[in-house]
Amino acid sequence: MWGPLSFEDPEEVAFTLSDLEIRIVYRDGSYRIHLDGGPIKNQAGVLPGWNEMHIAQSAGLTLEPATPDLPIVLRPQEPIAVAPGADISYRVQLPLWVRLVSVPREYRRGSDTFPLFDVPTVALKRTWFGSGETGEIGYSWKFLPRSKERYQRHLFTVPLTIRNSSQSVLWFERLLLRVVHLDLYRVNRQIETNHVTVAFKGSEQLSQVSFEPSSSTAQRGAKLIAERREPASQDIIRRSFLWLRDLAT
Repeated sequence: MWGPLSFEDPEEVAFTLSDLEIRIVYRDGSYRIHLDGGPIKNQAGVLPGWNEMHIAQSAGLTLEPATPDLPIVLRPQEPIAVAPGADISYRVQLPLWVRLVSVPREYRRGSDTFPLFDVPTVALKRTWFGSGETGEIGYSWKFLPRSKERYQRHLFTVPLTIRNSSQSVLWFERLLLRVVHLDLYRVNRQIETNHVTVAFKGSEQLSQVSFEPSSSTAQRGAKLIAERREPASQDIIRRSFLWLRDLAT
């Protein structure tokens, strides 16, 4: 369902992804787009129901998957401990966003594109990660580390490695996953991101967050289908783990 959309005149298409419903009607050279579902009821900048939209004659429409527009705060079922020198790997499943984009027909990298809407497939609740002015806003998501992975069209997978590079045990109850810096790929007919490694340094609770480069994803047969929302270097230093008992002291 992802990629350029082609319409006869007249024609109507409809998509359903989890709780999001999209209908696009093309008639007399213009588009009417209907958005419905729980995820968009309180979404800023989105008008549920019918919207009439016009794009340049030299442009076309493309339906793109996207990561959420804020970091995700993962909430494990129970606290997690990682001993010094140890690492653990997970495949974290998160809900996609959907973007309808106006794209020049002769598109080249760097060409202007215009999102007509950018909406989640699942309603996400905002939360605060950290304390005071040093915290960050993100979306809260229940993390089930040992659940069996089951493919669903509205989800994407983040291959994640957590490494304790400090000299003390890493305990955490929340993990901030910066999905805005991740690309989306098609891998064996499913959607997943480049690999993320979060190495806990211990000092001032900071971690080194590393993102798999595109050269590596290509070697494992991944095909890029959507670029990251926000650019970032391959390695960044950020606070990524939260032990809630610290906030109570």
